[in-house]
Amino acid sequence: MGRREVLRERGIVLSRELPRLAEVEAVSQDSIYAFMARLFKAEEDALRFFVYVIPACLYDILAPFALSVVLLLIDRRRVQNA
Repeated sequence: MGRREVLRERGIVLSRELPRLAEVEAVSQDSIYAFMARLFKAEEDALRFFVYVIPACLYDILAPFALSVVLLLIDRRRVQNA
């Protein structure tokens, strides 16, 4: 077999597998949200929403507590220095 026949055979094999290769490519382009949605059996949009919302809610809850701690420490310092 010459080089041309080998390349032709390889081209025939690849053309037969083209639909399967396209399917693999489509699956590999899923986002992390789609992967996590399949993992948790949830909708991708809902999971994406929660991933964006949870850090914002965490900051909204922690910020007043952090401010309270800072103000408490400032008051203690004033009392100790007086």
